[in-house]
Amino acid sequence: MIPLTTSGIKNVVLIGDDKQLQSLVKSPTAKEEKFGRSLFERLYELGFPKHTLNIQYRMHPSISKFPNERFYDRILIDGPNVKDYNNTYLDGHMYGPYSFIHIEDGFEENINQGSRNIVEAVVAANIVGRLSKACTKQKKKTSVGIISPYAAQVNLLEQKVQRYENHCFLSVKVCTVDSCQGGEKDIIILSTVRHNHDGNVGFLYCDKRTNVALTRAKNCLWILGHEPTLRNNNSTWSYLVKDAAGRDCLFNARDDNFLARTMDEFRGMQNSQVTDNVLRQNNECHCAPNAQLPGDNCAIRPDEAQVVEPAHAEQVEGAAEKTWQVNSRKRDQPAGQFARGEQLTDEEVVESAHVEQVHLSQFSPSPSRKRACLSQFASGAQLTDEVAALDEDPPVIVRLEGLSQLAEAVARTPVLDEGVNLYEQARSARDERFWSCVHMDLYNNIFNNKKCTDHKWINWTRTRRHPAMQHIEEACRDVGLHGLMAIKQVWHVETIKQFYSTFYVDPSRTSLTWMTGTNKKITVSKKFCQKVLHVPSEHTDKILDSLTETQKEWLTSRTNNEYLKLVNLIIRMTIDPKIGDGGKIYGLSAVLAYHILSRKRFDIIDMMFKQMEKNFRHSKKTMIYAPYIMLLINHAFEDKFVPESGGKEYSKHKKHNMELKLPKEPKGPRASKSKVIRVPLMNP
Repeated sequence: MIPLTTSGIKNVVLIGDDKQLQSLVKSPTAKEEKFGRSLFERLYELGFPKHTLNIQYRMHPSISKFPNERFYDRILIDGPNVKDYNNTYLDGHMYGPYSFIHIEDGFEENINQGSRNIVEAVVAANIVGRLSKACTKQKKKTSVGIISPYAAQVNLLEQKVQRYENHCFLSVKVCTVDSCQGGEKDIIILSTVRHNHDGNVGFLYCDKRTNVALTRAKNCLWILGHEPTLRNNNSTWSYLVKDAAGRDCLFNARDDNFLARTMDEFRGMQNSQVTDNVLRQNNECHCAPNAQLPGDNCAIRPDEAQVVEPAHAEQVEGAAEKTWQVNSRKRDQPAGQFARGEQLTDEEVVESAHVEQVHLSQFSPSPSRKRACLSQFASGAQLTDEVAALDEDPPVIVRLEGLSQLAEAVARTPVLDEGVNLYEQARSARDERFWSCVHMDLYNNIFNNKKCTDHKWINWTRTRRHPAMQHIEEACRDVGLHGLMAIKQVWHVETIKQFYSTFYVDPSRTSLTWMTGTNKKITVSKKFCQKVLHVPSEHTDKILDSLTETQKEWLTSRTNNEYLKLVNLIIRMTIDPKIGDGGKIYGLSAVLAYHILSRKRFDIIDMMFKQMEKNFRHSKKTMIYAPYIMLLINHAFEDKFVPESGGKEYSKHKKHNMELKLPKEPKGPRASKSKVIRVPLMNP
């Protein structure tokens, strides 16, 4: 502004781009008064002429196409130099000039600095590592920019790629979108971070910030993001995802074997930290030299439930430990006896001098008890092969004795980030029902006052054989939901509240950990859940995140309204319980209806784990799947779990009495109008 006050000035030329970011203004009042607006914008709004330089000399045509159409009204022309860009850095169409790489495995977490997505950071680091090798081999100097809207993600990315700072052929810079305005790099990797179920894109909603992010790359722009999150909103990102899909530029990260292996290794590393922590704590407590621990490879199979009474961080020195091991091959031995001289396999080697082996007949339910604690199916239902296999493969139960008094323990403040496994941290709770003081806070402030969603079960054999119900039952059987929907199981409310205050789903969604009762930590595998809940294990495809317009049209065109309402009613009372939505078909209910009616199979347990995670992250936390969770708890103990707190706070799993409006047939030729009556589809 100062040069404009100089006398004698005849002409003033301002150069800028009013389609990109303004100055940062934090004050709401200043924003309302448009203090962030530049002089360039102000003069243009006052009617001063603006001349657009419509030739761009930076971006490959594939990169400039979407910004040109979205922000610049298609007036930009690609310069002759960019049309000759033909740089190939990595093999595969995914690493062409422009691509959106969908990362389903990611998860969004919030820390003090803002949002971040660890999986996206791991993927970006893997790509940079491969670029370093490729550029070294090609002896081609390349500049790479890794950008993100969030400072927390930028800090995480800097940690992941700091090893490449002094690379001979690769120059890597990590920065926020705002700070990279005006810059350019040969390759831009954009980490969008956002990964949620309600389409919340935060900072990304700003078109000017999006424009800056999309126009920094010269040769290649690779966008890392969660496609459903960015698609399910009204922002520019929804159009970007659809545009990428229409141009065959939308890829799944798991289609790249290198990225898939990297994400799997990251999950495995997280899982191994639990074992390391347990072993370290055991060494600190001077336990028996060859005692079996939770996390040891001995006698623990991937599809077994592990019930652990966890030690507190300050265990008394010399604490006694007992380990019970159950071998399914000894089922034919009398109770309390083992064959003399029988050898264990390499995976089950445990020093007999330090392990007391007993046959836990009290933990082996009788056939009648198995039927009672599993579910009450329609009359005549038989135990499946999966249930029989479950009985032949009992869990390993480890109980640790000699715990210190929790009231005397030194309080700790755990590190809390969304998605972090609190069981990897030292135990900090003062209540024996919880591992962490965070669990205590969740229970006291949230779940103690919550109610379980209304679940009901379906007795298929007593359902009236209306053609619609017969078709729906067959479809549910084909998809694998038939048995789950028929489960009948009462649940103990306090036990479910403790579960939701303490549960943790492994990032790979292959295991589930929680605490039940006092000093009992339970870990069950995905396979264990599939057996208990009667869902097929061979269905490995992930459920759709959302329906495309074509799929929505198919769903509404193939079924009449009453038919679709009936399907939705079944879903909402079993596998997707909702409250107060008036029976609307949307979100997961619509996706499930599509899967059922099209008989498209999917991984049911993965869907349930995912819904539990999403529900936990939601501001309005609810307690879903109560009967199924109670069933898992009962089977983890191989018996009906008896709450130590006692009480009669049990909720009954009621039967689902469905009704469907059907036209009444006229009695005779004189009947002029059909009436509508309500015909029950299930006997009361």
